[in-house]
Amino acid sequence: AFAYHASLKSVTLGENAQIGKQAFYSCTSLADIDLSKAARIGEYAFSGDEYYICTDENMQFAAVSTEGEYLTTNHSTALVKADLSSATSVGQYAFAMCPELTEVVLNENITEIPQYAFASCENLTSIDLSKVQTVGEYAFMETGALETVDLSAATKLDKYAFVNGKALSSVTLNPNGVTIDEVEKRAWEVGVAFQDGRMFHGPCHLRINLALPHSRVQEAMDRLAKYVFI
Repeated sequence: AFAYHASLKSVTLGENAQIGKQAFYSCTSLADIDLSKAARIGEYAFSGDEYYICTDENMQFAAVSTEGEYLTTNHSTALVKADLSSATSVGQYAFAMCPELTEVVLNENITEIPQYAFASCENLTSIDLSKVQTVGEYAFMETGALETVDLSAATKLDKYAFVNGKALSSVTLNPNGVTIDEVEKRAWEVGVAFQDGRMFHGPCHLRINLALPHSRVQEAMDRLAKYVFI
């Protein structure tokens, strides 16, 4: 609808607004929009393009950079807060790469955060996920300012959901699940060794060496499926 309208700064929405796919994609000046009455946020609604520009040693534009230096330019919206208290769903990539976004308010009925929904929101510090049951792949990738996450209702956490969340220091998991420490203990008891991913900025990750003969890897996976992840 308004994709790539770089001069758009303010939008007023009506009751139960349905924001469709790429509705405000790459509206780089858009900072003033009250989403509290929006009923649905579509895919890529407020995200945008990200470009990697090659530079020389003086940080000037260059066709080829001998120093391997790159500048990243972001062309998403300038939203600071997203009040989704009336929304019933959020689409994939909906707010991806919104660098100014610091706060998100979710409707308690939103139980799924799809893939890349808030990826690369590098200044996001506040979002309550305590009612969310499913977090998709890369949903919060590179949310570098997010420190605390409450996943106490989550039953499914897809791969790389919080990858490179370097500030993440506290994660509350579903009490009906098991901790990484318990998973690691179970694996050791059946002869499968892996590394705790927390030391590599993966709060819910495990690292396993796959540089082994296929038969050994298959045997390890079979043991994990039968004795550990039950």
